[in-house]
Amino acid sequence: MGPERCRTIHELWGGPEVAHGSPTGSVRSEQKPCRTRRNATCALHLFEGDDGATKVHAVVDTGTTALTGRGTEHRHPADANVPQIGDELAAGCGLRSIAQPSLDIAERDIAARQAPRSVSG
Repeated sequence: MGPERCRTIHELWGGPEVAHGSPTGSVRSEQKPCRTRRNATCALHLFEGDDGATKVHAVVDTGTTALTGRGTEHRHPADANVPQIGDELAAGCGLRSIAQPSLDIAERDIAARQAPRSVSG
């Protein structure tokens, strides 16, 4: 699935859209009305390890499927210790570890619902 599919899902959910051509990437206040709105919860549990690494346990729960992921961010010894940056990197790693499995599950669900197709020659 490419970016076009993600944009379509976003539009169906009626979420805010980034204004195209805006130098600041500001968010437009207008939203498209949606027929049905569902919520998924996302929890990011961040931990500082004894080794100075920031670790995350990420959970995304759609109500029918719960996906978990983990991530770890190790600060380079020459870099300043800025916990906010470690948290941001670890959070991104945790969410990234959930993204592909989520797409894989959706792909399997789509395939399971498609009617068998015969190949004619």
